[in-house]
Amino acid sequence: MKTNGKLHQKLQALKGHAEGRTGQPLGEYDLADHGKADQIAAHAKQAATQAGDAARHVGKRFKKRAMRRLGAIHERLHETAAGAETGASTEAGTGAGAGASTEASTEAGSEATTGASTEPGTEARTDDEAGTGTVGRPKRSPAA
Repeated sequence: MKTNGKLHQKLQALKGHAEGRTGQPLGEYDLADHGKADQIAAHAKQAATQAGDAARHVGKRFKKRAMRRLGAIHERLHETAAGAETGASTEAGTGAGAGASTEASTEAGSEATTGASTEPGTEARTDDEAGTGTVGRPKRSPAA
């Protein structure tokens, strides 16, 4: 909530307090009752504001966690896709034209290790000797 609203609520509570304290000694119970009503209204508004702020904070934390988990799922998806591509290229290399397929997969592997990246903001994909297709990527921070 904006500072103006919080200030207005605080002033309403102080006004109610002043009216209540002034009305009692003078015998004007209507003024005292009106002051007490102002105080109660201001405190109710303050409580509602605090509850809204707390709910907003919980919503932001939930969104942050959801984005983090979504990023992890996204990373696993890319790792699986890279593993499938590596598996497909090794299966193709076992056939009759094994020499040509091996050369093509070697060229693809050299592109992956030289720093060519298919996505902006990611590091190059690197294949180890076993051909498991490990992926080296930086962790992405979720957008706030």
